[in-house]
Amino acid sequence: MSEGTTGNNKGMMMIIMAMLGLIIVALVGVSIFLITSLGNDGNGDGDDGSFTLDQPVSPFDIVILDVAPNITTNLLPRADGRRAFVMLETVALGINNLDESEANDFMLGVSQRQPVVISTINDILRRWTPEPLETAGGVEVLRENILQALQDEFGHMIVSVLFTIIVQ
Repeated sequence: MSEGTTGNNKGMMMIIMAMLGLIIVALVGVSIFLITSLGNDGNGDGDDGSFTLDQPVSPFDIVILDVAPNITTNLLPRADGRRAFVMLETVALGINNLDESEANDFMLGVSQRQPVVISTINDILRRWTPEPLETAGGVEVLRENILQALQDEFGHMIVSVLFTIIVQ
């Protein structure tokens, strides 16, 4: 094989790995949401002041809203002092679509405030060191932190945050 063919194979393999990663992340996000929503008592408001749905949300009731093709920012330095950065690729939000017209209006509002979404995500990322983001558990905590911050900013129509993460 020539060097050009080897490079093409590596590039194709990276694309396939990224796509598989995105699919896995989406499935994990939807699964976690569905599992946590099963504990819902269905009364509309949680005792802790959080909103809960009267009916469980299925993956078919979630609309995906692309937020940014990627978000790249610096992280806090590694334990050994080396600088690091993170890139979230194909950042998207899962929006509750139980009321289609309300979901469409909400998505339009979020789209118009895209810089707020990106800024919120960047602010959270800049507080992290790279080491926890190199584990699945750390990435899930990050995903939950971003979801909570976006729900605080935009409301609980946002039910999931989807992305592929690369830490350098």
